[in-house]
Amino acid sequence: MPTTQKLQDFTQQVRRDILRMVHKVNSGHPGGSLGCAEFITCLYQEVMEYSTEFSMDGNNEDVFFLSNGHISPVFYSVLAHSGFFPVAELATVSYTHLTLPTTPYV
Repeated sequence: MPTTQKLQDFTQQVRRDILRMVHKVNSGHPGGSLGCAEFITCLYQEVMEYSTEFSMDGNNEDVFFLSNGHISPVFYSVLAHSGFFPVAELATVSYTHLTLPTTPYV
């Protein structure tokens, strides 16, 4: 279990990532992402049970559904820093990038 200081450091890095991503595409809504950075960090670092390995069955794992696409920067940053994909991928967020589009889609 991470210490309070580690969670604060994690959240601070997530906020930096959010600002970098929004600035890179010269568009977006940073307020929503910045406002829920602690919440999403806490979910992925303290509350949820998950595996970074892809599995369609999801047995014994919690599932998070992002219904607000405007907060994708916080989601991408927390996922990257939680080990789902390399942090360097955050630099690829764009309108045309299929892996990290500015607004996620299903």
